[in-house]
Amino acid sequence: MRVSWFVVLLSRFIVGRGSTSAAELIDTSVSTLLRDDHDADASERAARQLMDLAYECPENVQSIMRSGALEPLVRLLGGGGPGAREAAAGALIDLSQTDADRIAVVRAGAIAPSVELLAVPEASCTEAAAGLLTTLVVVARGAVVGPLVKAVAANPGNGTKARNAAWTLAKLAGDHADHRMALAIARAGAAEPLVDLLRSRVAAGAAAEAVAVLAAADADIAREFVDHGAGAALGAALDGRRDGATEARAVGALAALLQAVGPGGEGLRDPPLASLVRVLREGTPDAKRGAATALYALSADVALREALMLNHDARGPLEGLLDDGDDAGAVQGSTRERNSQLQSLRSRPFSTRFG
Repeated sequence: MRVSWFVVLLSRFIVGRGSTSAAELIDTSVSTLLRDDHDADASERAARQLMDLAYECPENVQSIMRSGALEPLVRLLGGGGPGAREAAAGALIDLSQTDADRIAVVRAGAIAPSVELLAVPEASCTEAAAGLLTTLVVVARGAVVGPLVKAVAANPGNGTKARNAAWTLAKLAGDHADHRMALAIARAGAAEPLVDLLRSRVAAGAAAEAVAVLAAADADIAREFVDHGAGAALGAALDGRRDGATEARAVGALAALLQAVGPGGEGLRDPPLASLVRVLREGTPDAKRGAATALYALSADVALREALMLNHDARGPLEGLLDDGDDAGAVQGSTRERNSQLQSLRSRPFSTRFG
């Protein structure tokens, strides 16, 4: 059961009262969670009450931690209805204010039920589970990353869980700019199951997003994806004409791999030239930019450049993208040299383009 943001904000306003009232609310909520009758609605309300109290006042966090709330919240996270599990995850996020708090939540056993919550199809549950795992990974990187990689590998047994686990891995890698998180994910063996997931109609978009983020973080990780057949899997996703969002993510992942592994896409077997040109002609703006980036990298290979010129009619859609005032400045990444080369294509005969 999803509680509206108005109700949540109103409750947070109401509970922002004196410490005595907060203490009473904490005791009542924890007592409700500890009851044996397992009233689902009451448990959800109690978890949301604790979430609001923790959010409202840092002093309340320590009072809740001392009250014995962690164990019943973790139990609710693993065994309640979707709304109650979401509320429990939210409460645990708001209770994880310091590293000491996060360690206490990890020791209470919150990681495993958070990963299991990713199997619930409701988007609010996915967001809550990913939020909690993102919070806890700061103090328990291996304990979070390992189960997420295993969840990705569980496809096709549970496509929803695998998709949401891949999305969470992408979020973890993207949120940590120092690349250590991406390396930890790679060392946990993420490359092969993510490549397998690229072939799933349910989860290809999330897998492509994870591949793109991880490949952009480290060239060795990109090469590992290539070695496991990411190029062919992404090509199949594009050839299958997936929905616009999935197509854009697949093109973005292919572009990231090509940029990381070097000129000509070394190691990428049979790149989907026709599909990339089609996306350049018909895709969404984001997909077109990704396709242009991928084609630019591929064109460093003489044979592929000739194939583009002779067999795939790339000139028209590429010039159309360059003529688009909104996209021309962003077609090929951030370097001035690459942008300048692409802009100059208009002034050269097609036989010398991509040179």
